[in-house]
Amino acid sequence: MATLTNANSVITLTIPGIFNSPQTLYGFSADNMFTTGSIKSAEGVMGVDGRLSFGWVPQIKTQDFMLQADSPSMYILDQWVQTQNTAREIYSCNGTIYLPGVGMAYTLTRGALESYNIMPDGQKTLAPRKFTIIWQDIIGASVNA
Repeated sequence: MATLTNANSVITLTIPGIFNSPQTLYGFSADNMFTTGSIKSAEGVMGVDGRLSFGWVPQIKTQDFMLQADSPSMYILDQWVQTQNTAREIYSCNGTIYLPGVGMAYTLTRGALESYNIMPDGQKTLAPRKFTIIWQDIIGASVNA
């Protein structure tokens, strides 16, 4: 029986031109594996007569990944950063997130590494590093039988 634990979740990233096959991420922060920002689903404008008009506008999907300072996956993200800095070009990525606890899989498309902590903060123990990826789309699908 599945539980809501995140310990059995699986996240992969493919970064064409750097890592052409999916790379599984390991070594997430104990308190925060990832977060996603809220999405604005409607754009509204109020006319001077008090009538509300609204419509759908595409939105960037923002996701933060938190990796322990000693994560073996740090190499993947650092290599992504170094390759972009050397080429002075952006390498986009695609990914998947499988969450057995809720029976869902998410497809992450056309992502860019928007920001990152260049090194861990020096606290009692070295703090996790945050990597922010912006996505064109995140689409969930049920994987329950």
